[in-house]
Amino acid sequence: MSIFLSLRTITPGESSILTFTNPLLVVIFGTIFVGTKYRWIQWLGVLIGFLGVFITLGASLDMQQSGTLLGFLSAVSWSIATLLLKKRGSTFDTWVLTAYQMLSGGLLLLVGSALFEKVEIEITSVSILIILWLAIMASIVQFAIWFFLYRKKTLEK
Repeated sequence: MSIFLSLRTITPGESSILTFTNPLLVVIFGTIFVGTKYRWIQWLGVLIGFLGVFITLGASLDMQQSGTLLGFLSAVSWSIATLLLKKRGSTFDTWVLTAYQMLSGGLLLLVGSALFEKVEIEITSVSILIILWLAIMASIVQFAIWFFLYRKKTLEK
């Protein structure tokens, strides 16, 4: 939802860059809150990552815009969710977890779009196929595979 709202005041590129700082934040939050130990090369990667964000957005990054804060908060929430999944994910069924994520995210986006967007729907066979592809393959299947592989990797350790 915060990504959706960030797009009201910043560009999609800025929102994307801020949102995808989440792996960098996982390292930081994992160290602070979970006690995960990372190698120096991983910390170097975090430093280089934030340097890249600064180089890319530094001059245009306006902390006064609500979109900047919301884009960064999306990365923070995604990082926290990643750490929670690592800690508690094996106690959930992959399909149930995926269903909850898709349902709650979809409902929030539906409410957000109803409140903030002008609704213009053009129903064609192509638009139906696009929605089905995004809903099934690019959301449900993609996240289910991600959860399955993440759990498999976590259980192997």
